Amino acid sequence: MEVYGTSFNVQTKKDASPVTIADVKAHDIIVAALSTTQIPILSEEGEIPPYEVRKSWERCWIVDPLDGTKEFVNRNGEFTVNIALVEDGKPIFGVIYIPVLRMLYVGNVVENKMEKVAVTENGTLQWDEATVFSAFAKLSRGQTGAEIPTSGIRIAASKSHMNRTTERYINKLKEKYTTVELVRRGSSLKFCLLAEGEIDVYPRFSPTMEWDTAAGHAICNAVGIAVIDESTGMEIVYNRKEMKNGSFVAENRSI
Repeated sequence: MEVYGTSFNVQTKKDASPVTIADVKAHDIIVAALSTTQIPILSEEGEIPPYEVRKSWERCWIVDPLDGTKEFVNRNGEFTVNIALVEDGKPIFGVIYIPVLRMLYVGNVVENKMEKVAVTENGTLQWDEATVFSAFAKLSRGQTGAEIPTSGIRIAASKSHMNRTTERYINKLKEKYTTVELVRRGSSLKFCLLAEGEIDVYPRFSPTMEWDTAAGHAICNAVGIAVIDESTGMEIVYNRKEMKNGSFVAENRSI
């Protein structure tokens, strides 16, 4: 956050996406911490080993040190830090940190549990005040128990990557539901809202990379939400030869 409040330079990577010194600093800090586990690390800002090396990995960390760099540059607060542990291609643990809100989402797929934890200014996690979400909760209801009207639907959409395919998908839902609320958020915040039950469906029909989705995927799986690859009809798998994701849809109730 020390970079966020200063005047910083923005560079452009080969894929035309922006990168800042904050991306690099976050990468260095996270990699230094995760290296102690002796589990291989795939980070957006690091060198990606050839698939011939990676394909034998049973486990790996997948990291996006700063997801939503455009949001960071625009200083709208909607950027996150994403870290996921993947085992045999499946995300089994994920954390998403929202620095501006000092809020941490932790998803443990093995325990079928997601926790939302506040972080103090000195970095202490306030576990005693954590909100716990279970895979066994009724996801058709919010945490307050309020019924979500079947006549309405809340759709997550990207702030920076809306396209015609997404618009067509939304228009089809408008034909089916009386009210449609479009919730536009940057970065992996959309996964967090979905896992909390604050939105009903998150469709994504523009390119993402594995590090954009792995942590959010784990958090959603921890509360019983699947993240489905539209081309296969199955959950997205990770540490693939081609690390660019195809279109996907995640929903917390039957659409």
